[in-house]
Amino acid sequence: MAQKGDCFSPLPLLRLAEDVQSSSAASMYAANFLEMLPNRVERIGRAVRDQNGVAAIDAVLSLKVNARAVGGLAVERDCWALEQCLRDGDASAAVMAAETVAKSSQALQVALSRYVSRYSVTEA
Repeated sequence: MAQKGDCFSPLPLLRLAEDVQSSSAASMYAANFLEMLPNRVERIGRAVRDQNGVAAIDAVLSLKVNARAVGGLAVERDCWALEQCLRDGDASAAVMAAETVAKSSQALQVALSRYVSRYSVTEA
């Protein structure tokens, strides 16, 4: 599990690139994640605000799994916490946890964007 200060680790993307033998595929996966990230976070926030537990759980599980796949350590950790609040039925804690997910998602967006722009390799 991620340490409190960790935001991003490139290891999952490096493993993906190795597994599919394509660094550009891993970069595209990360770029697609980045493109969808704001909508995913908004979907979580909306579902939590509306107290729609089913939609909130669905949205948080989706983000948690995909954040893990791109090395989004803090987002994954914060999604775990939000998921627990939702499962416990603690609406006020869920609102605060959703805000934390939004903040860690912003940090991931910056870190992952930098990584993709620095290490994106175009294959011939």
